Amino acid sequence: MLIISIFWILLFPTEDQIAGPRQNRLLFQRLFQSAVSYESKGEFGQASADLLRALSISRRFKYSYGQSRCLLKLAILKWDLGHIAESSEYFDQARAVFINAYDRRAEEYCMKCLKIIQLY
Repeated sequence: MLIISIFWILLFPTEDQIAGPRQNRLLFQRLFQSAVSYESKGEFGQASADLLRALSISRRFKYSYGQSRCLLKLAILKWDLGHIAESSEYFDQARAVFINAYDRRAEEYCMKCLKIIQLY
């Protein structure tokens, strides 16, 4: 009976077991959208802070799509602000995520940005 119960729980998770990942993804989305909004208003410090929080959430829950979005957004934001070393680090981290996700086109985009940064 215990084995059947364990299989049942594994095969059919309860709403409480599903809610955690869903809530984290919603929190990620809220933070990411907030960062985009702050950036459009010129509030770059707050945008960066929200992106870093969203990145932390996406890393903790192994949400690679979220990681890549945050890393690219941070890389471009830092580039726009003239923080070239930080921008380079974020592009390099994003490239690594894209390599792991087998996204060759996005990886190449990051490589091209890194090559441009080297010209500075």
